[in-house]
Amino acid sequence: MVAHLLPLAGSARDLFLDARWILFFTPVRPRPGLGLEILQALYDLAPSEATLLSALLDGLSVEAAAAASGISVNTARSYLKSIFAKTNVRRQTKLMRLLGTSFETG
Repeated sequence: MVAHLLPLAGSARDLFLDARWILFFTPVRPRPGLGLEILQALYDLAPSEATLLSALLDGLSVEAAAAASGISVNTARSYLKSIFAKTNVRRQTKLMRLLGTSFETG
């Protein structure tokens, strides 16, 4: 297991009774993606950002996730940049590791 201590911001603080931090554990081995509501609450994501992130966690590429969501690849990349900022990572591989999943390009 990997322990993650994350600061809470925005509406997540309302959801968790004004808590400032949240501690959660993820297994080291790959697992299915987190639910949309949990992703939104943990990282203060917009619904569209959470939908994209969930698709990426399910193993889709940015292009496939964009097509599945009915958005352009440029819009998906814009959402991804926002997700990076909210999760304090700079690369998609680090984002996948943060959430306890493996990521392969291809």
